[in-house]
Amino acid sequence: MGDYNGIGPEILLKSLMHHSVWQRCKPLVIGSLDVLSWYAERLRIRCYLQGVYDVPKKFIHHRIPVLRLRPFYSPKIVPGRISKEAGALAGETIERAVELCRYGTIDGIVTAPVSKEAMDEAGYRYPGQTEMLAELCGTNNVAMMLIANSLRV
Repeated sequence: MGDYNGIGPEILLKSLMHHSVWQRCKPLVIGSLDVLSWYAERLRIRCYLQGVYDVPKKFIHHRIPVLRLRPFYSPKIVPGRISKEAGALAGETIERAVELCRYGTIDGIVTAPVSKEAMDEAGYRYPGQTEMLAELCGTNNVAMMLIANSLRV
């Protein structure tokens, strides 16, 4: 989901509105249903968000399952503000995604933008998400890939 005070939720929601995403995968969002609902409403993004507590056995086209971390936590969303709480939730979503991937429950991870400063305040002291993912996976052999249409960097 990324940092809920940053651009992550908007990018995520807008990306999931593209048919091509659903042709390639069965997306599962890890994060906060409250946050995504808040952004969807304010950005007038018409989508169906479904809170789940486990990876769904069946995916319904264009019904976005949100694996809820901290289901009874309603974050105070202040776009553009660095927040220890937002950094903590961003870090927890990455940890949960890696856990699900390592157990073979999901096939891959796509991360949304996070605030390195907010994550640092929350105790996640990494230069970036790539290094965090490397440590969680127990490897030093890592690379980050950026994709835009046919461009691969």
